[in-house]
Amino acid sequence: MTNTFSSINASTSIKGEIYSDTDLRIDGKVEGNIESKSKIVLGEEASIKGNVKSQNADVSCAVDGNIYVHELLKLNATAIVRGDIFVRKLIVENGAVFIGKCEMGGNLSPNQDFKSKVDMNKLSDNNGESVSLFAKNAE
Repeated sequence: MTNTFSSINASTSIKGEIYSDTDLRIDGKVEGNIESKSKIVLGEEASIKGNVKSQNADVSCAVDGNIYVHELLKLNATAIVRGDIFVRKLIVENGAVFIGKCEMGGNLSPNQDFKSKVDMNKLSDNNGESVSLFAKNAE
């Protein structure tokens, strides 16, 4: 079986939501939420304005939005993240910039819908209990 992935190159700009069932590599500009059921790789030339959700992620670019990763998130030395991070495991290389809060150890509920912040505002703790992350009136 071949490993399938999708790619958005550096000369591409997208406004809108991106959903992928496979690995996804982005080197272009995206304004909108990004979701993959697998791994997302954000290259050094990428620029992201929106939330990112995936099983695993490798970030080397500027991200203005929240990052939700079910397993492992790696912030490489060139990463600049302005937003909150919700992740099970986190690796931060020397030089990476992170402005926000980080919540580690919980699992994102598999039933959460990525399409709106209201649907994304809960994690489950290690006992499966829901944990609220945002005030209900937050926009």
